Amino acid sequence: MAIISVSLPDEYLKELDRIVEREGFSSRSEAIRHSLDLLISSEDGESNGYRMIVVLSDHSESTYVDRNIIGIIHAYAENLKGLYHQILGEG
Repeated sequence: MAIISVSLPDEYLKELDRIVEREGFSSRSEAIRHSLDLLISSEDGESNGYRMIVVLSDHSESTYVDRNIIGIIHAYAENLKGLYHQILGEG
């Protein structure tokens, strides 16, 4: 493993420290390694992370959103790892 030096603006360092604390990384280095892994995998066309889309709509007002979400699901079905659909009651 190599050791490198990186210069960061103060605001980046403060945000990095917040991320380390919030996400439970053991160190700044671990957080940076994780970030680089995500960057490298996205460059390779791979994704080690997950994305979630949440849509809340009122069925009594309009079904427009639901029809469009169904279209998106069908268009990207081969890329979906999972799908969860829940209809909430009133309130």
